[in-house]
Amino acid sequence: MAMHKYDAEADWNNNVNIENKKLVKEFMEYISATDRSPQTKSSYLHNLKLFFQFIYKEKDNKFFGELKKRDFMSWLSYLVDTQRLSPSRVRQLRSTVSSLANFCENVLADEDFRFENYRNLVLKIPAPPLEQVRQKTFLSDEQINQLLDWLEAQQAWKHCLYIVLSFGTGARKGEVRQFKRSDFTEETLQNGMYKTSVKRAKGHGRQGKQRSFLVQAEMIDKYLKLYLDTRTDDLDDLFVTKYNGKLSKVSINTFNNWCNKYSEYLGVPVYPHCYRSSIATVLKERGKEVSKIQKMLGHKDLTTTMIYIRETDEDDIADLWN
Repeated sequence: MAMHKYDAEADWNNNVNIENKKLVKEFMEYISATDRSPQTKSSYLHNLKLFFQFIYKEKDNKFFGELKKRDFMSWLSYLVDTQRLSPSRVRQLRSTVSSLANFCENVLADEDFRFENYRNLVLKIPAPPLEQVRQKTFLSDEQINQLLDWLEAQQAWKHCLYIVLSFGTGARKGEVRQFKRSDFTEETLQNGMYKTSVKRAKGHGRQGKQRSFLVQAEMIDKYLKLYLDTRTDDLDDLFVTKYNGKLSKVSINTFNNWCNKYSEYLGVPVYPHCYRSSIATVLKERGKEVSKIQKMLGHKDLTTTMIYIRETDEDDIADLWN
């Protein structure tokens, strides 16, 4: 049984136990009431449809409250051995179903006799260990300039602008995607810095964290002008692409695809998030205060910022002799 999206949709609509569908509807209402982001809600619903597809096909379409620990064990084993999903994906699916079980235990237990004395059995089954996370890439000033020189030779001004904006602001790809032409005009320029309009940054809740971004005009003006000179449309979105003959804002995956090309040229892994760790490290090596780097990256906790900064034992040992 291949667990494809469309299979899950068909089974969900036509075959899944109606009581399970009602339960998921209640759970999604609860998720909305707790102000989760649209992306979170969409992910939860999709994951639950996959889970209940499995229950329909492999566990006699049982009601969720009747599932035993062995049923959850069977499902997790299926994900690992048959679907061959990554540990990270398995943990994500397990977390979603565990959240539904917590809802049944903590919210419904007092009102629905079917969940009286219910306990979250998903927690009884350990999650698979995570795979080793890929080694972070820290691009130096020299590598950024090397990449820009290569792109300049191709007159790839849009790519140049993307790199200096990502590096210069420390913005995530979802935040860069929200940048507008109107964010970088004389009206938004103060003391040599552009200040963008408020963007939805990463954070909990429907609205996420709201913040503006600052970037040095000197860093981006050259590429901004060269890129905008190539634009003949009137869209305010800064980064656009043509799809089916229509111009629209780029997708998140567009930045991933661009970075894959940069990786081939530099010979090191380049991905959208690496610009955040790169600028944090470069600024720290220039002697800038970590608390100020923290503000730039929008971190609530200074310890999070330190994760982004490369520090090696070799540097510490070398300092002993300086």
